[in-house]
Amino acid sequence: MPFTVRSPREFPPGLLPEHVPADPLGNPPAALTPAPDTDLAGLTALPAGWTAAVGPLVAPAAAAESFRIARRALDLAARGLLEAPGPVFWCRDHLTTLLLLVDEFLVAQLATTTLTPLAGLSGRRREQLAETLLALVQTRGSAPELGRLLDLHPQTIRARLKKLGELFGARLADPGERLRLELALLAERALPGEE
Repeated sequence: MPFTVRSPREFPPGLLPEHVPADPLGNPPAALTPAPDTDLAGLTALPAGWTAAVGPLVAPAAAAESFRIARRALDLAARGLLEAPGPVFWCRDHLTTLLLLVDEFLVAQLATTTLTPLAGLSGRRREQLAETLLALVQTRGSAPELGRLLDLHPQTIRARLKKLGELFGARLADPGERLRLELALLAERALPGEE
């Protein structure tokens, strides 16, 4: 599993075990290990301003792809599109977002075309309906279930579901359309400003 680092300074010594092959002077610095959870534990001590991304665990033949994904994660993190609880981005924890953002143009097109029925709504109303729509397509829950999930009264959910039914009609019952809607809503969240 490769990892790569974005940093303002030279890679600090002692963060990686000696048996881990690393290129601390590369652009960006990188290393390769089959045991990332143990071998890369020292990365949690990266200095302030440093960010590391650990690519998906793969067979050695696919290390270049894992490294490519780790570099992409660093780029997305630098733009504020990925968040981690510390200085290390584990790609395995962000696979959905990484997949959605492989082609930002296409995902923005998906969001725009799929969510057209929401386009004419005011900002707050659109946000409320998008939140309810995402919960609906993800769970297929009833009004009381969605109410509990969204911490809203079931009557509020029923009103929103009625409006969504008016806007999206039969698309809400079609599994393929529900998948498109879910992907579009997730993409919209991953790419702020792409509404």
